[in-house]
Formats: sequence, C-alpha cells, structure tokens
Amino acid sequence: MLTGKACTASVVRHTRAVFLVTVVAVAILIVPPPGAVRAQAAARKPAAGAGKRIALKDGRVTFTLPPGMTAMRPDRIASKYPPGPNTPQHVYVDDERARVSIAVTFSPANVAPAQLPELKTAMEGFMQQRMPGLTWITREMITLNGVRWVHLEMTTRAIDTTIYNDIYFTSFAGKMLGFNFNATTAMKNKVLPYLRKSRDSIRIKP
Repeated sequence: MLTGKACTASVVRHTRAVFLVTVVAVAILIVPPPGAVRAQAAARKPAAGAGKRIALKDGRVTFTLPPGMTAMRPDRIASKYPPGPNTPQHVYVDDERARVSIAVTFSPANVAPAQLPELKTAMEGFMQQRMPGLTWITREMITLNGVRWVHLEMTTRAIDTTIYNDIYFTSFAGKMLGFNFNATTAMKNKVLPYLRKSRDSIRIKP
C-alpha cells in the first residue's frame, strides 16, 4: 500500500487524467456540426419542474438532474471521451450539442478522506501549469451533506469558446469520485442555479 508522497503522486496522476479527459471531451462535444446555424448556439432556459433522481452504485451515490437533462448513451460516451480508466462512466447533457453537462467518474485511484487537502494543493498547481487560459474562480475544501469535497471552480478555453467548470472530488469506498458540472460561458448564467441545485442534492452513503 502506498503512503505519503508516493500515495499522493499516484492520486494526482489519476486525477489529472479525470480532469483532462473531461475538458477534452467538452471541447469536442461543443463543436458545431457541419452546416449548423450559429443561431442554434443561443442560450436556452431549462424546462421548469423537478428533475429526475439518479441513483448510482446500488443507490449509494444519488443526486437530482436539472430539468431537461438526460443520460448520454454509453456508445456516445465512448466516442466522445478519450478511453481509459478515468473516462466518466455517467454523463448527462442538455441536448445533442451538450453545451451543459454533468460528468460522474468513479476512478480506480485510491483516495482516503485525509488525502483530500493534499490532492487539492497538487491539482491546483497542475491545472495552473497545464490548462491554457485557466482563470480560477474558487479553490476550497467544502462539506456537502456531511461529506468533504475538493472544490475547484474555473473557466478554461476550448476550440472556439470558453468553458465554465465546477469540479468536485471526494473519497468514496476508498476510491476517488468526481463530479464535473460544466457549461459554455454563454449558457452559464441561465443554467448555474440548476447546476448548483443538482450539486446540493448529492448524497453519499458509506
């Protein structure tokens, strides 16, 4: 079993992959299809009403989707996200353009709750060095419904737009669990209240 710096380095390597996989996939997803009308990129408000409650890992991880968001098909996840152990297993999008998405990753990386502050520090340095155009909004540790999370909020550049990322990492069953709530900056102001409500609905059972 890894301990100390070796353990932290292993966790960071896995977490780098999680973050990079998500950012690359978002950049791919939001590229307009050939011949698309640019006006289709105009922001739209999600439908009113309650979202669907999602239960993962035999109900041990649950959260509520924003209204109008649906699960991306496994074959589309496979085609849009780079393959690897840290590809998100579950992705939820607003529509086929995926200008708003929630990605959930159950990583094989070993992460203990006590390692989360070290993980936060390491990831801040890595992202600052490796992500072009990164602008930090929030870097903190938070407690959400009794669970400690690393919270990293930022904007990053994609191919022809800027992406808002609201990322959370925690320890689940001794492994790393990640949630990435993101949207194009053009969509952010309209959808952020819905994404935050979804974030606040996350419940984790031991």
